[in-house]
Amino acid sequence: MSDTDLHPLDGLRVAVVGAGIAGLTAARKLAKAGAEVSVFDKSRGLGGRLATRRTEGGPADHGAQYFTAREPAFKAWVARAKLIGAAAPWVPRGKDGEEEWLVGMPGMSGLVTALVDGFTVAQERTVTAIHEIEGRFTLSFADGAEAAGFDRVVVAVPAPQAAGLLGAYGAPFDRIGLAAMAPCWTLIAALSAPIDPGFDVVRDQGALQWVARSASKPGREGETWIAQANPQWSAEHLEDDPESVRAALVPMLEAAVGPLPARLYEAVHRWRYALVDKAVGETFLLSPDGRIGAAGDWLIAPRVEAAWTSGDGLAEAMVAKAAASAG
Repeated sequence: MSDTDLHPLDGLRVAVVGAGIAGLTAARKLAKAGAEVSVFDKSRGLGGRLATRRTEGGPADHGAQYFTAREPAFKAWVARAKLIGAAAPWVPRGKDGEEEWLVGMPGMSGLVTALVDGFTVAQERTVTAIHEIEGRFTLSFADGAEAAGFDRVVVAVPAPQAAGLLGAYGAPFDRIGLAAMAPCWTLIAALSAPIDPGFDVVRDQGALQWVARSASKPGREGETWIAQANPQWSAEHLEDDPESVRAALVPMLEAAVGPLPARLYEAVHRWRYALVDKAVGETFLLSPDGRIGAAGDWLIAPRVEAAWTSGDGLAEAMVAKAAASAG
């Protein structure tokens, strides 16, 4: 068996745009196939919506609140994540449904940091355009800089951003427009003293679609509560200034859990593309030559597992295309 059979991407440079679970899952598989992988993300941290913020009152998961595992491949990956301490079950008071709820450790972002292996990640690098020049790809960044010489590109960002980067490449990327995403305003409130409303999680309290006590998750400390507004309210107030949104969400949280003690920390975060309202209905999108593709939960369903499946599937297809070309 030749080196090309074992590592079909040997000698190829791959750029991955987006350091959420879809992008990092793809990056890891492509690196294991021999590629020199560089990941670029606009944020300061890893994980995209698998986000954890450090506050004076303890850590707070202010994006995705938990995830589930249904398909065998993702279940196997989650089992390994549990073994290395990157994931754990969560059984809060108020949990609904029979599926096991899982969280990243020690915060939701811990689920993706475990994926960083064999490739580099450049943070606070916003990619604004992807150009093909003489058979290779060049990335342009918001600060005017460029990174050139890539043989393959993976775009793993929310659908509207992916459309902006891939629209010029035609089919199959014209299908990105089929996806619809909804926003979410999130309140983070770290309290100076514990409260006990009789539950750890509750859904659909007025305009709040979700309220949760962070300390009910394994490994979390402090008394921090998360309140997430529903898509309708979030869309209506999408461009409001953060202070007015905070002033509106705090009374909603108090209506759900009771009077709040003094706050050690209080802030809001706007997720412009928080939820998949309508999915494309494919696992991933890949150019006919297998050189540029898109991955994300917006292709399949609004679930962490869907993002992982999309990134894994795209990388697998890219490796297969490269192996077929080499053969």
